[in-house]
Amino acid sequence: MKNSVQHYSWGSPSLLPGLLGIRNPEAKPWAELWMGAHPRNPSMVETESGPVPLNDFIARDPVGRLGKGPAERFGALPFLFKILAAGRPLSIQAHPGKEAALNGFARENAAGIPLGAFERNYRDKMHKPEILLALGDFSALLGFRSMDEIRHYADVLGVSVYGRLVTEARGDLKTFFRALMSFPEPGKLIADICSAARGQGEGTFEWVLRLEEAYPGDIGVAAPLYMNILELREGEAIYLDAGKIHAYLGGLGIELMANSDNVLRGGLTSKHIDLEELCAVLDFSASNPELFSPFRGGNGERIYRPPVDEFMLSRFDLPEGASLDLEHPDSCEILLCTGGRLRAEGVFDLGPGDSLFVTADHGPCTLEGEGTLFRAAVP
Repeated sequence: MKNSVQHYSWGSPSLLPGLLGIRNPEAKPWAELWMGAHPRNPSMVETESGPVPLNDFIARDPVGRLGKGPAERFGALPFLFKILAAGRPLSIQAHPGKEAALNGFARENAAGIPLGAFERNYRDKMHKPEILLALGDFSALLGFRSMDEIRHYADVLGVSVYGRLVTEARGDLKTFFRALMSFPEPGKLIADICSAARGQGEGTFEWVLRLEEAYPGDIGVAAPLYMNILELREGEAIYLDAGKIHAYLGGLGIELMANSDNVLRGGLTSKHIDLEELCAVLDFSASNPELFSPFRGGNGERIYRPPVDEFMLSRFDLPEGASLDLEHPDSCEILLCTGGRLRAEGVFDLGPGDSLFVTADHGPCTLEGEGTLFRAAVP
C-alpha cells in the first residue's frame, strides 16, 4: 500500500519521519499516516493494471476483499488505521455515538450546510470509537476529574473567578463545564490562571503553562485542572468510546478507529466549537483513566478487542529468524510494520511504516524476519 501523510500544524517534524527513515530538512509537521479507504485520503494499492485507490479496489469485489460478513454489515472498509505523531497538543474533543452521528448528519444535510463548511459538525453518519497504542512515551488528557479534584486545584490556584465557577456548579460537572466554556472573558481568565500556576512546581500546573505556550488565551488551557492527565509508556493503550472527552498532548502512537471524521471540539483549536452539540454528546461522569489491556492469542499475538463491530488490533513481536503464518477469519486486514525488517509471502519486504492490505479471500499470510507487526482487522 502507498499511504498519504497529513501535515497538520500540530504534527511533529521528527517523530514520523524518524520512524519512516525519511529526512525532513524543512522541519515540516508530519501529523498522521493514513492507512485505509477513507474517501478523503484513500490508500493506493498496487494491482496488475496499476495503482488503484483502496476504496475502488474493494468496491470491485466487496465479498472477496472485505469478507462476506463485513461486506454485508458495512459494504465498505469500516475502519481507518493511522500512525499519529503529535508534536504539540491536539484539540480537546469527543466523538458522537451511532445515533447522534446519524441524526446529526441528517440534520445538517437538511439544513443545507456543505460538508466542507467551517461550522459543520457531522461530516458522515458514522460513530468514531478509537483505540490508541503508544509507540513510545505518549501524553494525553482523558476523561473528567471528580468535582472534588477540580475543587482542590481551584483552591490551590486561588483565582477567585475560577473558584466561583467551581463553587456555583454545586458539584455538577456539566454545569461547571458549560460555565467555563461560555465565560465571557476567556483570555483574562486564562491569564489569571497561568499567573497563579507559575511556581507551583507540580505536573498539573506545568501542563497548564505548556498549553498556554501552544494556544495563548484559549479556554482549553485550563483543561488539566478538570481532565485527567495520562502518561503512556511504549505498548500501553487506551480505548475511547463515544462521548469521552480527550486530547492527545504529545508522542507517537498507533491509532485505529471506525472510518469516520466526526469530531466535536472543546478548546485548544482555531476550528469550530459548538458547545451545545458537544455537551449533548459528552459523558459527564467522572472517571479514573484506565489502560486497555490485550489478551494473548497464539504465536505471541496480543489482541486488543474493544466492544465495537468495526475493528480489532493485534501486535506481534517476531524474534530473529521467526516464521509466522497469520490465519484470519472471514475478514480483510491491514498489516503494518513499525520496527525491524519483515518479508511477507516471500515477496514483500516490510520496513518501518510499510503496510499490506490482505484480502479476505487470500488465505493465511506468511511472514518471516525480525520486527514488530500490527494487524488491523474486522472482528
